[in-house]
Amino acid sequence: MTNGSADPISKRIVPAFVCPSDILPAVDNNGYAKSNYCGSSGAATVPWSGANPSISGCAQYKGSVQNGILLYANDNSNTWVTKIADIRDGTANTLMIGEVTETAIVRAAQTNNGAFPLWVGGNNDGGCSGWSGGAGGLRLADETYYINRKPAVLGTADPSVASFGSQHAGGAHFLMCDGTVRLISQNIDALRVYRALAGRNDKISVGNF
Repeated sequence: MTNGSADPISKRIVPAFVCPSDILPAVDNNGYAKSNYCGSSGAATVPWSGANPSISGCAQYKGSVQNGILLYANDNSNTWVTKIADIRDGTANTLMIGEVTETAIVRAAQTNNGAFPLWVGGNNDGGCSGWSGGAGGLRLADETYYINRKPAVLGTADPSVASFGSQHAGGAHFLMCDGTVRLISQNIDALRVYRALAGRNDKISVGNF
């Protein structure tokens, strides 16, 4: 939560959760502290828009259609959790957490959005705006939501909103499910390898990456 008695804690900057190279401020417009590391919900199973369910649609893109590790429930009736036994592709070959930075709706001069990544709780600027408003602490990974995708246009329909990325040249850091940290190149084969790394049970061999 990000209100009431939790305020003193949720507004505390945790240096371990902040990348020194990032250009976003350390806190959002309400003073809640940032995290440059978000959970991987897997590869997108539907386009950003133009399909039903839509990732940008309110309460449509639920945990039941996500194949990653940390899932966005987006449901008042069900909760989805991931167990080690569910990671059938191997913990060394599955993304759990990745680096994030600015997007089309979160920038150094625009911190009043529910997608601003916080280190604790939900973002009080969020609303019924689908992934972009409710899942500020989660990202997708595939050929649409590729590493270091730069914002094309302002607005929630831009895929950068749900992409991992950093201010590092050439790639971003990821925590794998086995506890190792990898700097993954932005030039990785996003259609075959990056998408496969995002899925916990797609049974696709990735080899060296």
